[in-house]
Amino acid sequence: MPELPDSAPFDAGRAADRIALELVALRDAAERAFVPPPVARFRTVARRRTRRRAGTLAVAALALAGLGGGALAVAGRGPDRTPRPAPTGIASSPPAPSASAATTPSVTAPASTAASTRSAPDIRAVDWGHVTVVLPSNPEDPDCPAGRITTDGEWTVVGGKKFYSGGAALAFGDLTGDGSAEAVLSVSCTANSDLDSGDGSGQLLVVTWRDGTWTGLGYVGPLGQNYPAARVAGQRLTATIEQRYGSARQDRAYRWNGQRFVQVGGPTAFPTPS
Repeated sequence: MPELPDSAPFDAGRAADRIALELVALRDAAERAFVPPPVARFRTVARRRTRRRAGTLAVAALALAGLGGGALAVAGRGPDRTPRPAPTGIASSPPAPSASAATTPSVTAPASTAASTRSAPDIRAVDWGHVTVVLPSNPEDPDCPAGRITTDGEWTVVGGKKFYSGGAALAFGDLTGDGSAEAVLSVSCTANSDLDSGDGSGQLLVVTWRDGTWTGLGYVGPLGQNYPAARVAGQRLTATIEQRYGSARQDRAYRWNGQRFVQVGGPTAFPTPS
């Protein structure tokens, strides 16, 4: 290493150069002292690390495969619902009710629903002269009462109106297509007055079991005539109608359209009496 004379005055620039020369000399000495390891050793270490890494990856792959297979098996067979017995000596307790079950009140069907679903009485055994029935309105005869009445075997008075149904039905059969029979009655209505003889009244009334009571579906036939007979076949009501002030008799057919009875066969008017 070159040396600078000690007798020279202090010079910052020369001091910096001297330090730089000393650092270069230290680097050269370190390079001469360092002996690198053989290349074969680096290769051996690299191979060992590669084997360890491959083994770790293989173990992880096997673990994932096992978990995936188990998950697939569980997903394939669904949750295990097999009941397990309680441990010996420990009584099993019933499951606690859910929040919805605990807070939801029980619902009881209303009385009207229960009444509408119970079996109807035998319609052929009903005494129509002594029965409770709900009458429909009759647009052709304003003297007919409407609503719930109980017949008494004679003229039943409801307010200012009177109703008579006799005791026996003229015919039975399914007229609505629900599989249950209806009854066909000959009825009359008058005003509740001695001045009304009832000569201008007289029709058929079809009665069925509905909502737990006997209910009139609707009136059938021309007003103010006699109805000696009727029959039901194929959901069709055929009425024998006798002209009250004449000698004519006609058979007219009617069907229920879901709201009222409409004529579907036979004459639509009587001849003028001679």
